[in-house]
Amino acid sequence: MKPKKITKKQIPKIWARTKEIGLEEENLRKLVKKVSGDPSISKLTKDQAIAVIDRLEGKKVRKRIKGKKRFALSVVCIDGKKVATPKQLEYIETLGDIAGWKRKHIKSFILKKFGKDDMNSLTRQEAGVMMKVLKHERKRRLCDVLN
Repeated sequence: MKPKKITKKQIPKIWARTKEIGLEEENLRKLVKKVSGDPSISKLTKDQAIAVIDRLEGKKVRKRIKGKKRFALSVVCIDGKKVATPKQLEYIETLGDIAGWKRKHIKSFILKKFGKDDMNSLTRQEAGVMMKVLKHERKRRLCDVLN
């Protein structure tokens, strides 16, 4: 049975998700190539397109390993590094609001600490560091209010 081609609705969805998370086209093509072996979005199968969309949305993708009942989890990787999930980025923004940090402050901290222009380009590890810093700031702010 021949695999089904990508649907007309999936192509714009891939581009919309790419734009939402601020991923560059070059990195999208790397992701597509990793999933399908070819950087062309139009050559994806329906299942491959679902996998790409899930990865762009930060969902863990399960794929069956040949001959085994187990499943391997794969996540969005760009240049060999796991990209921060949308939930992590949302949590960073929430913690920033609670800690009294404006978006500009968060952005300048990310630039100084990690050398990155945008929060969307953080790796999962870097996002974890940001969350730790903001939790500490939140705690410090609460202590200042109580004293």
